[in-house]
Amino acid sequence: MKGQTKEMLEIFLLVVVSTIILTISLYVISSNKSDTEKLVVDVYQNDRANTALIEYYYKKVPPSKRNTMQMLGDAVLLKEKTVNYGFGDVGVNVSKLTYEYLDTNFGVDKWHVSVPSANFEWGYKIPEKGRVRASTIIIPIPSDDGKLTIGKLFTW
Repeated sequence: MKGQTKEMLEIFLLVVVSTIILTISLYVISSNKSDTEKLVVDVYQNDRANTALIEYYYKKVPPSKRNTMQMLGDAVLLKEKTVNYGFGDVGVNVSKLTYEYLDTNFGVDKWHVSVPSANFEWGYKIPEKGRVRASTIIIPIPSDDGKLTIGKLFTW
């Protein structure tokens, strides 16, 4: 009898320990999966932001033959939303171009452009809660000292 009881107790302990180990390993695997999914989403959103910025750098606006980033630089330099390039009295509304482009790429109310050195900001209010990503943008503004004008694109 003692042998059978001891054997049953050992089997019971083996089952309990195996169950605990299995439960812990499943928890670890599932928590790593959610972290991996978040990382994949972050990489995708960073790639999307980089692609949008590269396209914004090289997109030409027909009447001026300047790219949109140069126009943004002119708007920041002049502290104006509309920049006149000498085509009669009609100026190019850089603010409208920027809002339309970034709204299309990131969604309405999901981006903010800030140029701290020029005290210049465009876009929507940055949320206090949630994940906000910042991308550095170099704005082509001529300067006497050769310094680059750095801006930030915040997306959420």
